[in-house]
Amino acid sequence: MTKLLFTNKATDKNTYVDVGKYTHGAGVGAKSRHVRSVLKRKATLTSYPEEIIFKLSQFGYEVYATRKDAFGGHSVAISEDGQIIALGARIDEGVDSSGNPINNGAVFAFEYRTPSAAEWSGTASNNPIIGKGDDDGKSYGAAGAAFKKYWVQLGNRYDMQGTVSSTGVGSEFGAVIDMTDDGSMIAVGAPRSHILDASGVQQQNAGKVYYYKYNTTTKRWDKQSTIIEGDGAGEYEGYDIKLTGDGDTIIVGAVLAENPSFITTGRVRVYTYRQVSAAEWSGAAANPTIQKGDDAGSFYSSVVNKKFWVQKGADLFGTLNSQFGFSVALTNDGNTIIIGAPNHDSSTGKTDIGRVVIYNWSGATWVQKAEIEENGLYKEINLGREVAINHDGSIIAVTGYLEQPGVTPTFSTPAPKTFPAEGQGAVIMYEYKRHNGQRSNMQIIYGDNKGDNFGSAISFSKNNQVVIGAPQWWSSGSVGSGYAKIYKKEDGVWQEPDEIDGVSSDDSFGHAVAISGRGNRVIIGARFRDYTDPLGISSGTQQGSATVYNVVPLIKKNKP
Repeated sequence: MTKLLFTNKATDKNTYVDVGKYTHGAGVGAKSRHVRSVLKRKATLTSYPEEIIFKLSQFGYEVYATRKDAFGGHSVAISEDGQIIALGARIDEGVDSSGNPINNGAVFAFEYRTPSAAEWSGTASNNPIIGKGDDDGKSYGAAGAAFKKYWVQLGNRYDMQGTVSSTGVGSEFGAVIDMTDDGSMIAVGAPRSHILDASGVQQQNAGKVYYYKYNTTTKRWDKQSTIIEGDGAGEYEGYDIKLTGDGDTIIVGAVLAENPSFITTGRVRVYTYRQVSAAEWSGAAANPTIQKGDDAGSFYSSVVNKKFWVQKGADLFGTLNSQFGFSVALTNDGNTIIIGAPNHDSSTGKTDIGRVVIYNWSGATWVQKAEIEENGLYKEINLGREVAINHDGSIIAVTGYLEQPGVTPTFSTPAPKTFPAEGQGAVIMYEYKRHNGQRSNMQIIYGDNKGDNFGSAISFSKNNQVVIGAPQWWSSGSVGSGYAKIYKKEDGVWQEPDEIDGVSSDDSFGHAVAISGRGNRVIIGARFRDYTDPLGISSGTQQGSATVYNVVPLIKKNKP
């Protein structure tokens, strides 16, 4: 309710007063008008503004990985307009050159459109996956598919898949993914990939990040020749990644990498995707690290028109065994980054309390802007298991998996509430003033119940809506079904307009979430979802799936 109070001391007569421009409501649908009111000597103009709320409604049928135990929906991504999506299946069995299944992981991208008759029947050359839902098993005509839209796979079925090492270890290709705003490029983390050292010896779990671009002519996903690789065995490069909207900057975490003193701390690197000079290529320039991939050893003349991942700034390291880089995020311009280290120990000896660090790019180096660290009164909070940042860096979100009920926490900026029950989870929302970097507000959002793991996944839209997943929530006997909630800030408080719950026990719905840049759609992964494969390959144990929802703004009129 808004009240405008005016007093006319000059006369007791009724007076026409131009109140000025008045904004009716807030956010989407807010209206402005000029108010001209008849006032007596003392009068009150009272207005009850409309409240904008959001509802989530399913958009298209759910999509899924192709084989059992694939964990499809372990990671998800969505384009800015919500028309293109992707899901990662880190254990999906792809096929080798002979058609034999290999446990390597895969990523599947989809666009929302009407399929052709050949695509529907499985006779198209690329044999795309289609989220048919209730129309599964129907003919093209019986389903009316020529007049409907579905999530139809972009590219060939296994354009994007990982590899298996000589020891049979899968790469976990698709454990994390991200997508550009237009959906034309996808980055894929494969943290258990192997590399070959200078002697040709295989280095297990070094980790890689792959980059794919959609070819509109061939209708295929083309793997770019430059691949970001870890330096040695056991680094898990690509454990977490994030892209800017234009796809030209990426941040990469390697949770078990060593610092220059050979201490395992975790490491983060930031790269820009650009052409390089002859001096940079030859090493004569100011020593930038270039991921040359398949072009290593080539002459500059053969790569002059190509783009490569070139490191931006120096390596960033955490503390001993802190798993620095477990979670990473960056702003849309790539100049502010946030890094989580959930296993950081306090100076008072408390283990795994966690730590989050924020850096700004100075033009030449990464400069620490802020640090969030619990003060050591309790242990195993794992602050920083997940982090997120909005497009301009003014809002960050940090997850803590909280394990001691009834303990009042004291952060660098004190939290006034009591910690929830073990494993409930909480997301701490921090706001910063852009001109000076000072914190201006903080709010803790809690999960519903013990064991929810609320905050396992977080995603911001460009209009500052945020979706948060809690994959272990259970209700009415559905253990581990999970949920996801969408939040919007109203009247200075993060409020929950709507929630979507998982369908069945152990679905792990909410393990991965993403919201489109426009805030009009969200995609939610359920990595353990059982689904019947329409191709008849398997009966679908833990294939995993992802579902898209429309974010529908509704107007709720407030009454006095």
